[in-house]
Amino acid sequence: MTAVPLATRAKSVNLPVAVCLAILGVLVLVVLFPGMFTAQSPSATDFLHTFEGPSFSHVFGTDQLGRDVYARVVYGAGASLKIAMSATVIGVLGGLVIGALAVAGGRFAAGPLMRLVDVLLAFPEIVLALLVVAVIGGDAGGVAIAIGMAAVPNYARLVYSQARLVVLAEYVEAARVVGARRSVALVRHVVPNIAGPLVVLATLGTGTTIISAAGLSLLGLGPAPPAPEWGLMIADGKDFLGIAWWLTVFPGLSVVLVVVTCTVLGRTLRVRAQR
Repeated sequence: MTAVPLATRAKSVNLPVAVCLAILGVLVLVVLFPGMFTAQSPSATDFLHTFEGPSFSHVFGTDQLGRDVYARVVYGAGASLKIAMSATVIGVLGGLVIGALAVAGGRFAAGPLMRLVDVLLAFPEIVLALLVVAVIGGDAGGVAIAIGMAAVPNYARLVYSQARLVVLAEYVEAARVVGARRSVALVRHVVPNIAGPLVVLATLGTGTTIISAAGLSLLGLGPAPPAPEWGLMIADGKDFLGIAWWLTVFPGLSVVLVVVTCTVLGRTLRVRAQR
């Protein structure tokens, strides 16, 4: 048996990706089992220890009500990531439906649907999300739906463009010639071929939804106080930035960490899909 040189094996290990996968694993544990990472309650107040900086007893400091910021960041991961993941799922499903209808319906359906998608793509996602929130309300569920609906045009455009390439392929035409129904051919051949690009876009899009959710929280939309949520914590802490920087910095770094992780993993998946 020929031994694989150590240098070759080292080159095959992508350190940034490995680190991001480790971070992703930890984030999943934090969301599912926040009690494993802190014994403090995110809502417990202590008015004798307000605005305390990071220390051994409070590693991220305390806020204006004496609440432990680290505990709130840990429990806030669940609220923030649930909004982001829900929005991503809504965006993917909506994009699949619109893209599939455009492809299956032929040019008579594709023309109007894709023109509508192009018009919506001309607006920033945060603007579309604000419009939706104004209609359905600004609680956590409303924010997730709004961000997801704002992301639908991106996924719809991807699904349509990728599905069109597959539909025009010779093996799909051959399947239809031998008697396969159009809907069966679409499901059997198109869905597996668009899954890869869709996963890549969804991974990158999750980071974008985190930023959008935090941005809406800064505008007073999303989970209501005193719920621990990263965007809401940043919004609450900005008024005390001069005397208690940790109120904003630590939840802000958490947002950055998730965005960077999703971006690195998404770009890695995209590069591998293009090989």
